[in-house]
Amino acid sequence: MLAIPHSVEMIEKAFRRARQMGAIGNSILEGRGSPAGFLAEEAVAAWTGAEVVSDSSYDYDLIIHGETVEVKTKRRTVAPQSHYHASIAETSRHQQPDRYIFTSIEFGRSARVGGQMRYGDIRAVWLLGQIEARRFFETATLWNSGTEDTANGFVASVDCWQLPIADLEPVV
Repeated sequence: MLAIPHSVEMIEKAFRRARQMGAIGNSILEGRGSPAGFLAEEAVAAWTGAEVVSDSSYDYDLIIHGETVEVKTKRRTVAPQSHYHASIAETSRHQQPDRYIFTSIEFGRSARVGGQMRYGDIRAVWLLGQIEARRFFETATLWNSGTEDTANGFVASVDCWQLPIADLEPVV
C-alpha cells in the first residue's frame, strides 16, 4: 500500500465531475461516494500515466498500457491495513474491465447526518493494489448483505465480493 499524491485541482475536478454525474443507479451509495471515486481516478491516472475515460464509460475508468481498468474506492477515517478487504458489489458485475485497481481515501473526520455518512478533511489517497478482473472473481468470497467483517466492523450493505488487500498485486 502506498499513499499517492493528490492536489486541490484534483479534488475540485472530482467534485465537478460528481455534480455533473448526479445519482448513479447501480451505486451502493447512489452517487454520494462519487467525489471520492473521481479523486481516486485522478490520482491513479496521474501516478500511472493512465488515460481517464470514466466520463464516457460505465464499464471502466482508465486505460493503462492498453488495458481497461476499473478503479474501486472506499472512504475511511483510518489508514487501510493489509487484512482489510477490497470489495466489488454484486451490482457492479456488469462491468467488464481487464483489471481492477483498489484505492482508499482517508479522511480526518466523518459524521452521520440524516442516516448518511459525511466525510471531510482529505488526508491521503491510498493505492492498495490491483488484480485481473477474472482472477478477482475466481479468488474472492461473496459476502451477503449484512455480513460483518470482524476485523474492522465493516458490514456489507449489499451482496459484495471481498478479497483481502494483502492478496492484491502492487501497481507499478
